[in-house]
Amino acid sequence: MDPLFRLDPTYLFYILVFIIPGFVVQSTMAMFAPQRTTTAQNTFMRALFFSCLNYSLWSWLTYPVPVTNLNELWPLIGGLQWILVMFISPALLGLIFAKLGTKRLIPTIHMVPTSWDYKFFKTQHPVYVKIRLKNGEQILGYFGTGSFASSDDKERDIYLEKICDLDSNGEWQMLVESDGILIDKNEIAYIQFYQINTRGLYAQDDTGKARLSAN
Repeated sequence: MDPLFRLDPTYLFYILVFIIPGFVVQSTMAMFAPQRTTTAQNTFMRALFFSCLNYSLWSWLTYPVPVTNLNELWPLIGGLQWILVMFISPALLGLIFAKLGTKRLIPTIHMVPTSWDYKFFKTQHPVYVKIRLKNGEQILGYFGTGSFASSDDKERDIYLEKICDLDSNGEWQMLVESDGILIDKNEIAYIQFYQINTRGLYAQDDTGKARLSAN
């Protein structure tokens, strides 16, 4: 039999109680911001830390339970209490830490692992991109809601939903027949981003400031 199942139920209970909230915190943070890859030991220790932090916030609520027999008197209230402490509260903590971490409001190493993750995570609106390949070629494209940039540190590819071109006036035009393009990270030298607004598109490049139409 697996040694885990031979553990005293009381010990198993406390292991789960002090680990689950921490994992909920970390899972929530990962949903709202890319996270650095870490070892299993560090993940476990972080989970334990976040669990202790979470329980410290709710010690006034959880400590009186054995004294007042709240679970015996009001089972529903007791159950809701533990759902709040073990799942809802850790999820809120994870959301708060994710927001504070990405905005650099807490003095720590930035939680987002790479500039690739940071830029694409912060790109909340459609943009035009100019991708320079290592062979010297360049690709113009539209990065919108139908595009995707991988957050897997081993597969940094990018999918552009539309390929673009510049007309004789230097205006960006989406190719109607384009159904997108997939570009591998190993082929990319650098990427330039161009903001789109109702007045047009502005960018700074080698020739100076240029105005490019968003149409």
